[in-house]
Amino acid sequence: MSAHTVLADRYRRLLWAQHVDPFVTQREMCHDHLIWMCEKIIENSWDWPYDKTGRWIGFIQGILAAQGLLNIQAERDFTRPMFHEEYERRGVRPPQTLNRRNDDGKMKKT
Repeated sequence: MSAHTVLADRYRRLLWAQHVDPFVTQREMCHDHLIWMCEKIIENSWDWPYDKTGRWIGFIQGILAAQGLLNIQAERDFTRPMFHEEYERRGVRPPQTLNRRNDDGKMKKT
């Protein structure tokens, strides 16, 4: 399984849980559409370009985070090792971790 497939299944299961859908009237952001996107990723992740599935996963993550269904730091901690392992399997060097500023303005490693 690809990292994208694992995540699409993870997010699909999260969306199947009983959560209020604040975007129910917005077709591209409602839970039903996100579930459909997850299912298409699962069906096509090996046939689609890697960057396409990455964009779809990022879109789903953004909507889930905006709804408070994902914690961004926790998801980063969960997904980073998975993606680094996949990069290595694909013969791609994992990207360098970037620094960002803490709330106090000091640099921190993420």
